Amino acid sequence: NNAAIRLFVYADKKDFMDNPTKTLTFQSLVDYRQLVKLYLNKQPLAKFETTRQTISGEVIHAIFEWLVVPGYENTYEKVLLAITDITALKNYEAEITRHRNHQEDIVLERTREIIKLNEDLTATNAELKQKTEELTQTILKLSEAQNQLVHSEKLASLGKLTTGIAHEINNPLNYISGSQQALGALLEDMWEL
Repeated sequence: NNAAIRLFVYADKKDFMDNPTKTLTFQSLVDYRQLVKLYLNKQPLAKFETTRQTISGEVIHAIFEWLVVPGYENTYEKVLLAITDITALKNYEAEITRHRNHQEDIVLERTREIIKLNEDLTATNAELKQKTEELTQTILKLSEAQNQLVHSEKLASLGKLTTGIAHEINNPLNYISGSQQALGALLEDMWEL
């Protein structure tokens, strides 16, 4: 019919009838094996997907539905053939597959980046933990040094206090000692008298 002539880009019906093999591809020949099996098994109905090509070589994806007219199952003299062009659908499927693969590549790349960031974060956390432990040790040492300094200051203050008290005690003792020496000389003179 005219739709098949337009689909395969034949010039006219005569061109189609004279050159039916021009639209066959290797895959369509492989797919026709199904049709031959159906014919040999006297199956009146067939539906299969195949590829064909236009006269100019453009690939066409199509679904062929083959129906033997009732009463002609033995001779196959009358067969109805419906061809549905699914090239656009196949192109969309290929595009979707390409996009899906691209999305999977993006997801894999992002996953690798996240794993790398996670490894970096783990290393940073370990480094921070080590530095925190070092700081804790430094704080403990500083606390001990502060306690020792406070103790030393207390001892120094106690030393100053002791020195002050000793000075306060020594002043009267020096006065008494000096007076005792002077009195001692006077008492000796007095005893001699």
